[in-house]
Amino acid sequence: MAERAIWRGIVSFGIFSAPVKLYTAVRSQRVDFHLLHDADHERLRQRLVCPVDDEPVEREHVVKGFPLDNNRYVLVAPEDMEALEPEPGRTIEVLDFVKPGEIDARFFDRPYYLGPDGQDGRVAALAKALAASGRLGVCCWVMRKRSFLGALGCCDGTLCVMTLRRAEDVVPSKALDVPQASVSDKEIKTAKYLMDALGAEFKPAAFKNVFRDAVRELVAKKARGGTVTPKAVRLPKPTASAGLLSALEASLKQARKGERHAAG
Repeated sequence: MAERAIWRGIVSFGIFSAPVKLYTAVRSQRVDFHLLHDADHERLRQRLVCPVDDEPVEREHVVKGFPLDNNRYVLVAPEDMEALEPEPGRTIEVLDFVKPGEIDARFFDRPYYLGPDGQDGRVAALAKALAASGRLGVCCWVMRKRSFLGALGCCDGTLCVMTLRRAEDVVPSKALDVPQASVSDKEIKTAKYLMDALGAEFKPAAFKNVFRDAVRELVAKKARGGTVTPKAVRLPKPTASAGLLSALEASLKQARKGERHAAG
């Protein structure tokens, strides 16, 4: 079944503009379960209960409050939030064109595809131009009452946009309280040789979600009336700091041996 567009607008920068449709580029494949009553296997319903009188509260009597301190709240009404919503728009405005390496990987969030809205070659031309330039377009737009920051690019010949996290949402590494270990130049060089020996092309289809597939297999087996025997999980022991160099050298030797077998 073909994907349906979730938003329509235009991509614009300078005097260039092109009508586009936005499509989701990822689909969650996680396995979801319902909560059931163990006695009759009926699906349970969640209810909001006031802790003061232990009575259920209907949705029309629920209000939003921002916590302050000592159980004090600032009440915020729906109309207050509506007044702060960004003005609706249909334009993906490109502000700058940057090299991909200038955007830290921590800022990338969720990808979308952009297709032409009608028989128009401008979207395809923009995708080819972005691919040829090797740059990403930093852009912003409003969708579903939310403002987004994104990076416009080309994915396999198709125009795409990746939403970006804001700077305040990314935790800087300096905020971590982690010990700094000393590493010798020989350890670094050996690790680099090992990485070069294990260099390969990234093929995402080769990496399966083993846990999700096992859960689906479990559900299918139980649905057929079968029984399941749990497997023991063994975790590998971490490499001791003192034996890091020897472990790297042994791994490098094994990797080179594998290369010779492959060549033979």
